[in-house]
Amino acid sequence: MLELLEALKELMEMIRQLETAIEAEKNNPESISPELSKKLEAYKNLKASLEILYQDAEIERELLRPPYSEDDIKEKVKELISNTEDKVTKRKLKKTYIAFKKALKSSKIAWETKSCDKLFLRYFPMFEPPLRAIKLPVLPVEPIPVPDIEVEIKPIPIPDPILIDDEIRFGNKLLKEFPNGLTVIFYEIDDDVNLEIFKNGSGRWAREQKAIGFTGSTPTVDSVKIGIAMPEYIQKKSAGVGNSITSLGAFVKKCMTKAHRYNNQTYYTPEIENPVFEMADDAYLFKTVALASHGWIDGISINSGPKGEELNSDNIEAFIKNCSPYMSSDVNIIFYSCTAASDWANNDSTSDGGSESLIAKAIGALAKLGHLEGEAWGHTTVDGYFHNKDLRYFKVSDGYEGVYQGRSYMRYCYGDFIEADIKVILDLIKENHSAVYNRVGEEQLRILIDEEIIFDFSDCYNAAFSRGIIITHKIKGTELRRKLSEIAPIAPEEVKDIIVKYRSTWKKRYTYSTIVRTVISKL
Repeated sequence: MLELLEALKELMEMIRQLETAIEAEKNNPESISPELSKKLEAYKNLKASLEILYQDAEIERELLRPPYSEDDIKEKVKELISNTEDKVTKRKLKKTYIAFKKALKSSKIAWETKSCDKLFLRYFPMFEPPLRAIKLPVLPVEPIPVPDIEVEIKPIPIPDPILIDDEIRFGNKLLKEFPNGLTVIFYEIDDDVNLEIFKNGSGRWAREQKAIGFTGSTPTVDSVKIGIAMPEYIQKKSAGVGNSITSLGAFVKKCMTKAHRYNNQTYYTPEIENPVFEMADDAYLFKTVALASHGWIDGISINSGPKGEELNSDNIEAFIKNCSPYMSSDVNIIFYSCTAASDWANNDSTSDGGSESLIAKAIGALAKLGHLEGEAWGHTTVDGYFHNKDLRYFKVSDGYEGVYQGRSYMRYCYGDFIEADIKVILDLIKENHSAVYNRVGEEQLRILIDEEIIFDFSDCYNAAFSRGIIITHKIKGTELRRKLSEIAPIAPEEVKDIIVKYRSTWKKRYTYSTIVRTVISKL
């Protein structure tokens, strides 16, 4: 604002100098230089513009207006209605004004405030926002006649309101419950012996993780529920997990989008309790997809459709491609299935691996389809599908030239401890057995040391999981108390903290000197 005032001062000084030059021109026209003549011409144009701008100025003129008062708004709306010939538009404008006052009252916004201005312009965007005030002196100019101009005021078309329905109400509920994405879990039903185990365990998981699902054959407002697990297929195998994800994803997207549009109508106040006005780009996408079933290295016994086949290395890419439009860029696919993260020759959870596994193929498919922050979890051994501690996790970002290898979760937890012990032992060998150190080399010695100490870390890790240690985990507003193996794929950092803490109570079953002697004896 100060810069504006300075500029106006300079303009006033220029005008004063030019007025002096005009007087000189009247007395002696030959004394006027060409340069000054150009200035005089510019002044004449400027003067004409200023005369129009300030023709109605008083002693003090407000260049910028204060906020609209209640009378200002009432007068503007009244004038707008009176200048509108169309009766339907007149009625809509009156209803809009009533809705504006109702919103003002319910929001406890005072008249003649910035918030009032903002709300008014949301309902009546055809008006200019009132600007805030500074006052400037009026230039002493003579008004020039301005011809009358006839302006035709055309009625502004106001769109018909979006009418509320059950899908909008349900969509608003979903926007409140899931502002950052959805969770879903499917379980195997073709195993009569273990059906109740799969069904009950998945149902409990779904309730605690607020998984979304539907009953019946089609997702509707009545059939979609929060906190339920879904069977691998509803009525027939041709409608497997892939079909359920796409149909549920499409329905949720429809409801959320309708609610977002309804809540953000320009001329109308949403008639819904606690409307949610914001919607994240990935709000309707699945962030977590869990599959609970039997499994093997290159497949699981979950039906993927559309031909009723089980999910395996041959069809996993087609399955991911089908579901991809409804998966977030950082989707986490959890395979609560035996050996789905294992290699044919390596099911050791203390080591990285799994490049031949079903999960590696799934991660490759996610990479091709642009889910660059995606990850997946699975088991390397045969054990309880929720309580298997032998975990590997795979990340799209870890891939190299199309090969995706899983990381050992045990090493992820204890990696710093393992590296610290290896370094101490390497230093002892270098100091006391320098000839061996130089002959064998540090890289090979690291491998040998790791082979000797990893069993102790594995025993400690297994003990932490198997001794009934549970995690109290608050996720999506719900406090859970579950075994570490079940929660690790959902909250890996929190589980890691517990595993690391347990290590501090663990008594090592080796000494550095013992490991040095063992390694040297092998060489």
